[in-house]
Amino acid sequence: MNGRDGRSTRFGLAGHGVTGGGIARRLLAAGAELVVHDPDAAALGRAQAAGAIMAGTAGVLAGAGVVVLC
Repeated sequence: MNGRDGRSTRFGLAGHGVTGGGIARRLLAAGAELVVHDPDAAALGRAQAAGAIMAGTAGVLAGAGVVVLC
């Protein structure tokens, strides 16, 4: 996903449960770069399998143009 300036927007998502999982799937389907964190290893595994980058909380916040907390 590109912003108005044509640069790619990096999204950070903390929480990959029911709500966060749906948001993640839609962002990834749209071609977004997505960094996720969740304390549940199974949720992180699903996100990684879908193409997300796993990170700790600080990694989600670092360099993200948009951060979503679920």
